Amino acid sequence: MDALTGSEAHRLEIRLGARVEATDGPAGQVSQVVVSPRERRITALVVRDPAGREVLVPAEHVVDATEERVVLRLSVAELADLPPYRSADHAPAALSWPGWQSLRGGGALLRLPGALRRMEGLERRIQAEAQARSDEAFVTIRRGQRVLCSDGPIGRVDMVLVDARTGTVRHFVVRQGLLFSRDVAVPADWVSTITPDAVLLEASREAVAHLPAYRPDDELERDVEEALQRDELLRVMGLPIRVEVEDGVVRLRGHVHNRALSARAEEIARSVPGVLGVENRLVVDLELLQRVSGALLGNPKVRSLPIHVRVREGIVELTGSVPTLEDAREVERTIAALPEVRAVSNRLIAPGIPEEWARVVQPEIGQPVFATDQDLGRVEAVVIDPGSRRVVAVVVHGDFPDAGAPPHAAGPLWERSVVIPLTQVERVTLGGVFLRVHAGAAAENPDFEADRYPPPPPDWTPPFPYRREDVRFLLAH
Repeated sequence: MDALTGSEAHRLEIRLGARVEATDGPAGQVSQVVVSPRERRITALVVRDPAGREVLVPAEHVVDATEERVVLRLSVAELADLPPYRSADHAPAALSWPGWQSLRGGGALLRLPGALRRMEGLERRIQAEAQARSDEAFVTIRRGQRVLCSDGPIGRVDMVLVDARTGTVRHFVVRQGLLFSRDVAVPADWVSTITPDAVLLEASREAVAHLPAYRPDDELERDVEEALQRDELLRVMGLPIRVEVEDGVVRLRGHVHNRALSARAEEIARSVPGVLGVENRLVVDLELLQRVSGALLGNPKVRSLPIHVRVREGIVELTGSVPTLEDAREVERTIAALPEVRAVSNRLIAPGIPEEWARVVQPEIGQPVFATDQDLGRVEAVVIDPGSRRVVAVVVHGDFPDAGAPPHAAGPLWERSVVIPLTQVERVTLGGVFLRVHAGAAAENPDFEADRYPPPPPDWTPPFPYRREDVRFLLAH
């Protein structure tokens, strides 16, 4: 499923029976998925069109999948030209997935309940043992297929969860019961055999009962964010914390003042029902201050300079005086080499230091941008100086008047992406980015050109809260 690979690849939640959308309209629904038993990887979807015809859609044509829909990169006409699905080719007799027999012999027991993430090492061992075979058969998984434990039935298949980077089947969502249904995400490693009628697990019903209930990632993300907001201390302090969820595992990003606040946020996230684990990537100010001090002491060019350092929510504030502008810049570069730093607020006294070096603002991607006389558009990207990790300009996509037009001028508007320097930004609030110039003056700024503002190198970590695709560099850097 290479077509789904990306910098922010996510879990694909393919619900059997979900609607299918082509590039030009609705195309039917997913009736089955075709799985490679060797790789535990989805190779195709079986799509039933409105007329009842089933076609085989290769996995590389899937753009995205959620609980409600599957999006294809094919048109309705192209979908109709695909070969029909033939059950005789894709529903062989019972097939054991390779790898498990030898793992059993090595003492790897799959019956124990626990966090799904604990199975990752086992998955790698399985993949290492699975050798390519040209005569490999394939099995199909359909909604409603029975799921049997080693000691009896537990429910039916409702959904297949797929790693978008590799197309690997990670979990099966199994619906238990009828009147009081409960969905659980069963690790694919627990599957021993797939037949045309059932999915057989090596786990017991008791083991499955200990699995947490399945909840979609977007639902978990919303609930964790709300739980953090309900905490009075975190809410009053207004700490910059972001929540990301992948495969039920919560990732906390951002900055806090001390280790106790970091532990508090992690505990709150773990308490949300359905969370399978928490990756705490919060940066603690006190620990970052120690790393900054160590970096400055380790640089012989700046270690003896009379400067003072303070860290607040990941922003490093410098005070004191240095002999030259280059000394101030060397201090910035030394600190900016630490990937945990959000930005350097340079308040050092030195000949020629611009006032803007002390200012740190971080507009959100997608925030509205307002000139003094009209709404211009939204933030599309930020331009960052890697030597200080400060935002020095914003890329604004929107409708601009003619360059130099007077305030409130009537006339045509032109859709553009314009690079607006930070010197023209009056303030940044939760409500948007407010400029100190009118729209005609903002329109005098240059258009965004990708060759003049290249993306950061792969080994550079963008400052919180940005992702790599949000950031551009000045070509001079």
